[in-house]
Amino acid sequence: VEIAPWDQPDRLVALGRVTGALGALETALEIDQWSPAGVEIPTTADSDSAVAATIWSALADPRASTRWRATHAARFLIAFGADDSVQALTDLVLHDAPAGFADPRFPFYRWYAIEGFLMAAERAAVDDPSRVTPLLASIAALSAANPDHVRIQHTCTQIANRCGDAGLTRS
Repeated sequence: VEIAPWDQPDRLVALGRVTGALGALETALEIDQWSPAGVEIPTTADSDSAVAATIWSALADPRASTRWRATHAARFLIAFGADDSVQALTDLVLHDAPAGFADPRFPFYRWYAIEGFLMAAERAAVDDPSRVTPLLASIAALSAANPDHVRIQHTCTQIANRCGDAGLTRS
């Protein structure tokens, strides 16, 4: 099968239709049409920070399927001892991602991201609590910062129980 170059009329018509359909979708969703103007290029200090920021952004994605995959990615990092990436992710959970890692046209679902991170830590603690123990201070900070969020409180308590941290379960 030979594929015609993009400058041929059939391809240009198809490209125009796709562009029009995306514009109609953006209008229906009541969001500004995408433009490269104002797009911030992600900047991070290192590859561990870039991995963490990408996962953090995916943990807050509007699509549940993306959040679920990001939760598994975070669990993988914790379970397999990618300590620098886990530390970078933990810093983002407590502070937020650098510019450029999320589409500014969509809301950033911070609580979803926190829940996904905590779920990843809880599942990693099932297999090896020692991998999660270094995160307990950050988990306690998340618990203290979200006292009225039942799911966050419950997951923090589950993590503390799995890691044998009586101090976190009392807070």
